[in-house]
Amino acid sequence: MDKQDFDIALFFLNHEHSVTNDGKIISWIPLMELEIFTELLGYNFLDEGGVGVKLQYDGIALEINEILEYFEIDEQIFMGD
Repeated sequence: MDKQDFDIALFFLNHEHSVTNDGKIISWIPLMELEIFTELLGYNFLDEGGVGVKLQYDGIALEINEILEYFEIDEQIFMGD
């Protein structure tokens, strides 16, 4: 795992997340941290169409499985909560 992958995994682990019954990993990110989040993902990932999110009052909720797969981050580290 390179530094970018590690930083992305750590970012998600430091934010509220949950796993649905069908294995989707949902993460909640405060609005004030969106710039940090997009910088972590980088231009190459976001250039491919972006990420679908659910806008909430004070943040966003998004399924992160596709992001984890793209950056080759093991989903299992999110399953142990």
